[in-house]
Amino acid sequence: MAQPENRENSVLFSLRELRQIEEDRVTEEDTAQRKQEEERLRAQMEAERKARDEEEAKRRAVEDEERRRRTELEQRAHEAHVRTQEAEARARAEHQAALEQQRMHAELEIRRQEVGNKRPTWLIGVAAVLVVALGGVGYWMYSNHLDQKAKDAAVASERAELEKQARIAKEESDQLKRDLEELSTEISGLNARLLAATTDAEREQVKKEIQAAERRQEELRNKNKGGGRRGGDKGGEKKGPGGINVSDDCANNPLC
Repeated sequence: MAQPENRENSVLFSLRELRQIEEDRVTEEDTAQRKQEEERLRAQMEAERKARDEEEAKRRAVEDEERRRRTELEQRAHEAHVRTQEAEARARAEHQAALEQQRMHAELEIRRQEVGNKRPTWLIGVAAVLVVALGGVGYWMYSNHLDQKAKDAAVASERAELEKQARIAKEESDQLKRDLEELSTEISGLNARLLAATTDAEREQVKKEIQAAERRQEELRNKNKGGGRRGGDKGGEKKGPGGINVSDDCANNPLC
């Protein structure tokens, strides 16, 4: 009887070993799957972190470019303001000189009338020449004053246009920034949905939505890059600093 019992014990022992081996295999497979899933999640999180870093770098680049453009427009507006002040100062000086010339002309006329009967005829002729010369100088200064007023008006118009362009550029930049932030939030939400997706069909749909959002995001960036080139060059205009159109008249005008 001892021999059958030994065989039975040996079979039971073998079954326990087989069961233990199977349990170990299942445990190892579960461990391997968990490690694989953890590695996949780590790789995905790392990819998302890199994507966020790249998006942040692009956003900062857009903001830096917009800040540079705004600074350039403000600098041009300031220079236009300084030119306007200088032009106004010259106009005041020329107007004062014209008044002084008129005063001198009036004094000479009074003296001429006072000594008309006492001075020789040639002296009267000299006085008449002086009067004509002073009149010509006064007319020349008055014409220059009118020209200066026209130039000042052109400078004021250019300054108003620069301020308008700066305001429009800021509004467009703010709207573009809001749109990019909304798209970034939308893409983050879609990435979260992709992680939570349980079926291949759902993951494919979410990937398509992510691709569409990224295309819209790229279109907005391209729109911002091309924003400074709207309108093109017009005939009779030249490009000034910063890509702003300058007319031929203004290009030849030292006050523009």
